[in-house]
Amino acid sequence: MQVLVFLSTKECYFCGEEDTPRHAIFECPACTDLRSVAQGASSNVDSQSLIARMLSSEEEWQKYAQMLRNIMVRREERERDEKEKRENT
Repeated sequence: MQVLVFLSTKECYFCGEEDTPRHAIFECPACTDLRSVAQGASSNVDSQSLIARMLSSEEEWQKYAQMLRNIMVRREERERDEKEKRENT
């Protein structure tokens, strides 16, 4: 059985800013490389343009869906690492 532990902090594990979905996807410096790969030569993607870009073509959908998956994986790995550190202290 898995037990979920919710931390009392709402700070980003990477940069200490308030951890919101907007921050995780569009602002966190720890994911700049992932956003850059998806954006390519395009201008920055923000919350206003993400859905429109994803719906513009299958290729765009796949590209941005992969970016979102990669961001979540990176954040989950960091959260797991932080949990292990807490348990080992």
